[in-house]
Amino acid sequence: MRYIVSNTEMKAIEQYTINNIGIPSVVLMERAAMSVRDEIISVLTKNDKVLVVCGVGNNGADGLAVARLLHEAGIFCAVYLIGDEDKATREWKLQKNIIDNIVDDNLRIVTTPDFNEYNIIVDAIFGIGLTRNVEGVFKTAIEQINSAKQAIVVAVDIPSGVNGETAKVMGVAVKADITVTFECEKLGTGFFPGKKYAGCVRIKHIGILSPVEAGNPRIYTHTLQDYEVLPKREAYSNKGSYGKLFVIAGSKNMTGAAQFCAESAYRCGMGLVAVLATAPQVVKAIQSKLPEAVIIDWNNDEFRSIIKNRAEISDAVVCGPGLGTGEVAEEIVKTVLEMDDRPVLFDADALNIIAKNNWGHLLKSNMILTPHLGEMSRLTGKSIEAIQQDLLGTAAEFARESKATVILKDAVTVIADESGVFYINSSGNSGMATAGSGDVLSGITGAMCAMYSKRTTGIENNSDSLQQADVRKRLASSMAVYVHGLCGDMARKKIGERPLLARDISKALEKVMGENTWKQLM
Repeated sequence: MRYIVSNTEMKAIEQYTINNIGIPSVVLMERAAMSVRDEIISVLTKNDKVLVVCGVGNNGADGLAVARLLHEAGIFCAVYLIGDEDKATREWKLQKNIIDNIVDDNLRIVTTPDFNEYNIIVDAIFGIGLTRNVEGVFKTAIEQINSAKQAIVVAVDIPSGVNGETAKVMGVAVKADITVTFECEKLGTGFFPGKKYAGCVRIKHIGILSPVEAGNPRIYTHTLQDYEVLPKREAYSNKGSYGKLFVIAGSKNMTGAAQFCAESAYRCGMGLVAVLATAPQVVKAIQSKLPEAVIIDWNNDEFRSIIKNRAEISDAVVCGPGLGTGEVAEEIVKTVLEMDDRPVLFDADALNIIAKNNWGHLLKSNMILTPHLGEMSRLTGKSIEAIQQDLLGTAAEFARESKATVILKDAVTVIADESGVFYINSSGNSGMATAGSGDVLSGITGAMCAMYSKRTTGIENNSDSLQQADVRKRLASSMAVYVHGLCGDMARKKIGERPLLARDISKALEKVMGENTWKQLM
């Protein structure tokens, strides 16, 4: 697990490290520069020339320190300074003075560089604090960096021109191949379009306190090491030990949704999956493709009592994939909305039904919603464009008002509950933008909810049952999204992004959730 921080949080952590712990800012700067130097050396070839483009803030001071350290390593380095030196920071003036004292044939300050002469260009123009559009000499410099097609571009902390808080491009931004950031990834490179401009993000530890040490961390993302927090399996157990999931999904023309959902749940390690088959076609599809599933026959006169009775003996419920939006589907969703004693996940058509009937006030804290942008638009009344511009704010606001957990699906999925946004996903790829992918996620999430309710993870606070339940719900949601993305990444390695299908994502669960094969991913 690692943390993704806002500009405000990062600055507070840095100041706490400097003022309370006592590590001078110049020491942190030296460590940061050393980590950038090491990353550059790892991609250097013989006789490569490096250009470091520096602004006059602390990001530029980092760049000056990088140039000095590259020079010490015997690497030719040119420094291009832009900005008003009268407005330079104290740290920048310190680093510039050192550079002035050691300038020679192998370390030069240039005023009109030909960017195409250099094999590596270091972007140290702006840091994470940029809030206005890039103009003038800064805009020209960024355009020149981007025009140097043969050069490897290494950004210091964040690509210049990317807003560190919102990931927006402030008019123009550096297109980096590698971004070396310090201690924590920033929100600006966690989302698009900033994520696209950042290239490969390398997180370097330089002695700044972690968010956990400096205060209360707000947003995390999973790493492969988090396999350890998956629900444990024990030798002395039975299918009941691993949870029972109740799936209400599928309709006459949407038979695959129920099958994808149920099969994915089983692949996660579910003990038992029961499916309420709302149409004969759904029964046939599941019987032929997933005989392990328990089929609950549809009874038009008694479906409400069937749903309630089955839910009572299940650990979690999934409702909505491929369900349709007719009158019967509406009655099903309304019946499920009455549940308040177990995790209930609403997806796809169930979300559209909730939006259509303005049933948002019926949502509760035990419920999880998995809308994509279009579904979120219908739920909130906001335009898709407005949601895209503020994924974090939209998810947090809806979760706070509804008390439900919201898994807002986009190229970067975010999860929020009543307390605010707590997870940003870092796995997955564009091949997963395919029909049925969401049904697979619903199955994984439902399975995680059921399994976490039955098995321990080893990190709960046993003295507080409410906190324990909150931890389990958060982990069920976040691990489900992360695992779903890992499955897409594994499928991509096997067949590529263009031909990737939902069944490939579900099939990849065999390896991603396997105790032995998981370790091969690390």
